[in-house]
Amino acid sequence: MNRDFTIFFTSDIHGRDRNSARIFTIYKRERAIAEAEGKTCLFFDAGDSSDRSLDYCGLTKCRAYTHILNAMGYDAQTVGNDIGLVYGLDSLKESLKRLNFPVLGANFRNGENPPLEGLKENMIFYFGPIKIGVFGMSNPWGRAYEPLGLHFPDNVSCAQEQTEKLKEKGAQVIIFLSHMGIQEDIEILFNNDDIDLVIGGHSHTRTPGGVINNSENLIHHCGQYGEYLGRVDITVDSETGKIISKKAFLYPVNDHVEEAPEIISAIEKAREEAAVIGRQFVAAAQRDLDLDYWNECALGNLTADALCRYGNTELALVAAGNLQKPISKGEITRADLNRACFSTANPCVSTMTGSAILESLEKGLDENLNRFYHHGLRGAPIGIPQISGMRVEADLSLKKGNRIKSVEIRGVPLDENKTYRIAHTDLESNKRLGFFPDTGHSLEAIDREIFLGDVIAGHLEESGLVNLTGENRWNFL
Repeated sequence: MNRDFTIFFTSDIHGRDRNSARIFTIYKRERAIAEAEGKTCLFFDAGDSSDRSLDYCGLTKCRAYTHILNAMGYDAQTVGNDIGLVYGLDSLKESLKRLNFPVLGANFRNGENPPLEGLKENMIFYFGPIKIGVFGMSNPWGRAYEPLGLHFPDNVSCAQEQTEKLKEKGAQVIIFLSHMGIQEDIEILFNNDDIDLVIGGHSHTRTPGGVINNSENLIHHCGQYGEYLGRVDITVDSETGKIISKKAFLYPVNDHVEEAPEIISAIEKAREEAAVIGRQFVAAAQRDLDLDYWNECALGNLTADALCRYGNTELALVAAGNLQKPISKGEITRADLNRACFSTANPCVSTMTGSAILESLEKGLDENLNRFYHHGLRGAPIGIPQISGMRVEADLSLKKGNRIKSVEIRGVPLDENKTYRIAHTDLESNKRLGFFPDTGHSLEAIDREIFLGDVIAGHLEESGLVNLTGENRWNFL
């Protein structure tokens, strides 16, 4: 006798909470139909459901977002990069404690140690004689987690280890709930004959009918931002435990789909929890703090001054793209600050030669860089450097690399042979997106538990009043 299963899934919603509400409407409807047809249903998420651009994520470091995840009623989720890599491992552990379903992350660990507290390597669902094993893995983003104390194992070896463990537990059908990206999924599947189905995310790929490998294994992704709900139907032989048929498809999600009241209620709970923090008074602004990505601006000056103060340095340089919205004159609350800067860039202090500072400023005026929009900046371009402790004259009509006419450091001409201490974030020193040259600087300190918004808040709390001095830091001739 055969048994039919329907597996619904989401991935990479990235805080599109209204689409979560629409997805849930489709999911409830289609699950009811499937169950009426005698199918057994499961509901998974392949990671990156939250996003720092939401107030209730940024203000609570994603703790409040768990209201929405619990309301969705997933059977399991794979850990993404949306919390641990953004807010740190402690924040991830706090969120995991609040979830009422298991979160998988077999490779989310330090070497041979067990996974991070609160994560599971794998699990088995029991349906009479049929045992469906599921394991999860997350993309390591190169070596991005190593500063946090995690050293992810080899992808292929880890997946092989998990399938062996599940087979030892009696799993007949093995599902890989992946936040690795489709290229990594394919590589793992090419080296593992025991995986029957990959439900994936991370790469924001959409596979309308799934990807079949060697007529046996199936990979299915449902895109990004809650634009689709994924579904896979499988039929399993109850005697052998083998899959004898499989079919993958997607449900489009649009504004015409009714928003599920259960999810809307959860969204309101998340907002209410965040609002307790968001209403907190930070400081008062006696003027509007404008934001301009390609010119000096008040919010940029404030941010650079805050870094200078935090790092106790004589100068600072920060990309305008770390900032998202201006701040209006009057009372500044935590919510105002979060909307102005939800960047997860960490404050840094480096020693840098005068010539390297000059090169950084020149690079910051290169339109190929400062007008580049990277998805990590959530709609902002990288922008020009916002500065503190410096006055710079530049002529944008000149050839790139020769636009800076003069630089003063605290009223003294820049000495290209002198070494300065400069505050910045890890964005400015990023090799691909930052301003710093390859040589001439050395990282002195980085605080991975503090974010740029925290630096600005601390600066304002100490002063209590926004009082900007030293305008006209950039003078474009």
